[in-house]
Amino acid sequence: MEAFGCSNVVRRIMLDNSLEYYSLIANVPTLTLDDLVMTLKSNVLEEKQLIRLMKWWPKVCRVHKTMERSGLRLKEVIRFEIAPKDRLANNSGITVPVNNADDAQETKVHRLESILYFTPAMLLDLPLPETTFPPALQKAIGHKTLENSVYSDWFVPLPFDIWTSFISQHSCLIEGNPKDINMAVLAVIGKYFDSLEGQQAKRRFVELLPTNNPCIPYDCGDNESDSSKYMTDVPKELYLPSSDLSAFAGVGVFHKVSDQLKVSHAFLTAIGVVSQPVLLHF
Repeated sequence: MEAFGCSNVVRRIMLDNSLEYYSLIANVPTLTLDDLVMTLKSNVLEEKQLIRLMKWWPKVCRVHKTMERSGLRLKEVIRFEIAPKDRLANNSGITVPVNNADDAQETKVHRLESILYFTPAMLLDLPLPETTFPPALQKAIGHKTLENSVYSDWFVPLPFDIWTSFISQHSCLIEGNPKDINMAVLAVIGKYFDSLEGQQAKRRFVELLPTNNPCIPYDCGDNESDSSKYMTDVPKELYLPSSDLSAFAGVGVFHKVSDQLKVSHAFLTAIGVVSQPVLLHF
């Protein structure tokens, strides 16, 4: 314990000596938050610079706690650009530049103040609203960093209802394509539905979904010419995978929800999928 305490004292003396050197002997002026704000106002950060800044700010606030109150001043002035797609990985895994004039046009300047949310891991690889971090950027900054209390006024986790309202307008649900995204989104939505407690909460959630659009995949029969295509339909036009349709053979065309879709029957019936056709007796 004595050795540990002695080591801390030595480090403190070295720090004080360094501060004295820079402030008195070298006459280096002390930088303030105003200096940082002015610098950021006149510059557009590269992606790597933004990542370093985001990781640095919590460390500074831990030492200078009063600076945290001025954090939003920084967010308001930070502009950054996402690296253009001008690099490709060669066979050795090393990135090499690609000389293409069109690549320069892809560079877009973003304002950090327009980003309101960071994304939970289960949604990070799905389509996201523009008010969230680009997934690659969030992964580089780190979820743990964004959860730091110094950023509580900057960003909050993306609420699932807000994401649901966004994804309900996306082509993966409006048109049911592309297949991989449609399947992945429905699986996440179905799992969230199952986690809700109470029928009222479940009903309100279903109201956010585009249940009148062809969003649910179904399996075509072997005798259908388009059986190789990925087909989707409106929920109320489909039947549960467990439905017995043998009594209706030859009467018409009935489709079941695809077995590839991993969601509960409770979710499917809640959005309008039919559990069993009704026999009409005349």
